[in-house]
Amino acid sequence: MGWRMLYGHSAHVFQGVEVYRGSPILYGTGDLVDDYAVHPTLRNDRQLLFEFDLSAAGLARFSLHPVVIESFRVRPADELSRDWIGARVRERSGAFDTTIDGDEVLNVALG
Repeated sequence: MGWRMLYGHSAHVFQGVEVYRGSPILYGTGDLVDDYAVHPTLRNDRQLLFEFDLSAAGLARFSLHPVVIESFRVRPADELSRDWIGARVRERSGAFDTTIDGDEVLNVALG
């Protein structure tokens, strides 16, 4: 059995995530190097790094790491930014019945 993932990219801000039949769907992954002015509502300077742990059986873990872009550099998000990112990704993923827990690292429920 191979491994599958659907990777969506176009929006400059992250969208929701889902796990469907054991495979992650990333509806929008945002940007990690953003040369646009920061939008005060969309906050295109607050993003996610996506991490997947794979085993012979498939997806073993799916984690999201909150990050902030400043002066074309990516750094781990501070507490305020982590809270904002966590709330947004949970809201956007909730439409797909996806559960996300954690604080500094956000863990996506696999099923």
